[in-house]
Order: sequence, then C-alpha cells, then structure tokens
Amino acid sequence: MSDDEEQQEQTNLPNLGTYEGERNENKERDGRGKAVLPNGDIYDGEYRKGRRHGHGTYTFASGDKYEGDYKLNSKHGVGTFTYKDGSSYSGEWDEDKRHGEGTFTYANGDKYTGDWRYDQKSGNGTYTYAASGISFTGQWKESAPNGQGSWAFPDGTTFRGLFSAGKPQGDGTFTFSHGSQQHGQYKKVGDKFIWEGAGFVAVH
Repeated sequence: MSDDEEQQEQTNLPNLGTYEGERNENKERDGRGKAVLPNGDIYDGEYRKGRRHGHGTYTFASGDKYEGDYKLNSKHGVGTFTYKDGSSYSGEWDEDKRHGEGTFTYANGDKYTGDWRYDQKSGNGTYTYAASGISFTGQWKESAPNGQGSWAFPDGTTFRGLFSAGKPQGDGTFTFSHGSQQHGQYKKVGDKFIWEGAGFVAVH
C-alpha cells in the first residue's frame, strides 16, 4: 500500500490515486516519485513541494504522452508530446503551451519547424507537405503564412513574395529550375487570388 492509499484509508478522503516516492518534512511530494491518478494517468518524475517540477514523464490513459520539463505542474522548458494519433511536438513550452522553437510532426507526415507563440505558429518557420513535397519558408502569424515567404516545389521551382492570412498577395517572383524568372502579382479576383505574370527573364 502506498503512502497516499494509507492516508486515504485512515481519513476517509476522496481517492487521490497512489504515490510512491520521496517527500519533504511537510509530507509533500518532493524529489523523485511516481503517481498513478484515479483516471489511469501516470506521472513518473520530479516533484517540488507537492507539484510536478523538474523532469518527468506523464502518460495519459488516452494514449498521449509527454516527456520533458515541468514547472509548478505545467509543461515548461523543453519537452516532447506524443499524441495517440501519431503526431508529435518536440520543442519549447511555456505554461502548458507550445512557445519558442519547436517541431510539430503531423499524423499525415506534414512537418512544421520554427517559432511558436502560445500554441500558434508565429515568427519564422518552415512547413513541409508530405504528400506533395512542397514547402513554405517564411514569416507566420496566428498559424498562417503572413509576411515575406517562399514556396519551394519538388521540381526546383520557387516562388518568393508577400503572404497574408496564408495566401500570396501582391508582388512576387517565380524562379524556375531551367534558369528563368517571372515577375508579377497575385491579385484578388472575387474570393480567389490570381497570378498575373510578365514575360520571362533569363537568369545566368
């Protein structure tokens, strides 16, 4: 019987799960320990004054798993969260939010590597589509391309220009693998953006 089970039995407290590990002079969880929660979640790692604090692994009964740093019960620092659908995030955290630099790999193989701000892609980053091989590298805001950026296509073609809310808008340049360029603009026509390009310019 763990310390928590014995205490619950003696005081008729609600079921708080079980805990085996170190405690401080105030009987708080402090140091290394393992807790099994009533819902089946398991935490194995470091504590400070009764809270998850330091490095640890939290395994959810649902199949999700987090391994990394904690601060005052929150994911904070560097860690990897693996989701039951096969997707994962590895990088920096701030108060349970993806925040800082990190890589999110989606279940379909898509991958984003770059800056995050409180769970949203924000700053500079690269998103690669697994199915097509196309990638976008540039500035992001609220999880969408916003600002200067570029597409790269598997055949070697690239596009560089301005993006807003995930769409190319305004001036830009296509550079083709055979060594020529086309300058033009993405113009909004109805609810779509249409490319209007000038003649090709050879690049040597």
